[in-house]
Amino acid sequence: MSEKVLILLSTYNGEKYLEEQLNTILNQTTEEISVSIMIRDDGSSDNTIKIINKYINDYDCIKLIKGKNLGPALSFRELINLADETYSFYAFADQDDIWVKGKIEAAVKKMRCGDKTIPQLWYSAALKKYENNNKEEYFFCNLKRAYDFKAVIETFATTNGCSMVFNNRLLQILKEIPMGIVDMHDSWVHAMCLACGGKIYADQNIYVIYRMHASQVLGSKKKTIKNFRNVCKKNNKRSNTVRLMLKSKWIENEKRKYLVHIERYEYNWKDKLTILFSKKPKNIGYKEHFKFKTQIILNRY
Repeated sequence: MSEKVLILLSTYNGEKYLEEQLNTILNQTTEEISVSIMIRDDGSSDNTIKIINKYINDYDCIKLIKGKNLGPALSFRELINLADETYSFYAFADQDDIWVKGKIEAAVKKMRCGDKTIPQLWYSAALKKYENNNKEEYFFCNLKRAYDFKAVIETFATTNGCSMVFNNRLLQILKEIPMGIVDMHDSWVHAMCLACGGKIYADQNIYVIYRMHASQVLGSKKKTIKNFRNVCKKNNKRSNTVRLMLKSKWIENEKRKYLVHIERYEYNWKDKLTILFSKKPKNIGYKEHFKFKTQIILNRY
């Protein structure tokens, strides 16, 4: 019997790269894996909808939902809420990436042997391709860091959502949480999997080509300055992410205690001191840890 996999794809003015991405997603179907795509368009004004409708006419496994502009995090959250629970596995997809043949097959092969009653999340390495200079960069989140719950909560810098595949149980847990603003959908999903005692699998093979085009490259050049400024800015998205996580009844007790300290740190000096005197997670650098502690001191997390 073939495994059913639903791809959650959010689009916004993606006419330039969308067709190539759709082709590489459809190419993931095998005799043992049936791939469907649910697309939520985030208010495109170019030819994105026209391209999607052309594919819908050719493939009955594609569904389109038109929505107002919410931004990527909330658009993917909406896709999670609308996802049919009859699928075995789910994957996030960006509109401008390229998936390598065998990505979904590798993820399913690993997770189908695991415990279906607990959350499972698989991710792979990605190859960043900078279009302005043809530079390529291998990107992979070390599994030890991926499993370090406190490191994930302190930084919300985790695996790329475009490489993630997760199981039905994790989807069910995510759907129970009320709609709300999160830092980013991929870091939230990763954190929830860990918080609920889930299993994470890492594959060092490259299964995603992650395009770094003009706007992204410009952003990366200013990253250091931007990150420093962000320390001094209120980051309600991260605070909201923690508050939303705590609404889940499936979070393990010790991890819940840690999240409660973060939820209350602005108003309770004991919680703030508990966080400030906590040890640095083993799998993040001193700069990242210092940034987190500074945000706590300034009430800017």
